[in-house]
Amino acid sequence: MHNHCAYCHGKFGLVRYRRGFKSFCSRTCVEQHKAWLRADVRKRRGWSDCLRSASLSVIPNAGQTPSA
Repeated sequence: MHNHCAYCHGKFGLVRYRRGFKSFCSRTCVEQHKAWLRADVRKRRGWSDCLRSASLSVIPNAGQTPSA
C-alpha cells in the first residue's frame, strides 16, 4: 500500500478515505478525483460520438461497380 494520496500525493493524516481501490487524504481530494473522472468520461464520450458519426458518414464500396 502506498503512503501517499492518490490525487494530491500528500501524506495521510489520522483518517484515510478509500474509493475504487485508491486511498485519499481528505474528502476534498475524493471529490476532486470524482470531478476529474466525470470530465474524463465526458471527453471520451465526445471522442466516441465523433468517431461513431464519422463511421456512419462513410459509404462502403463507394465508386465501385457491383460484380454480380
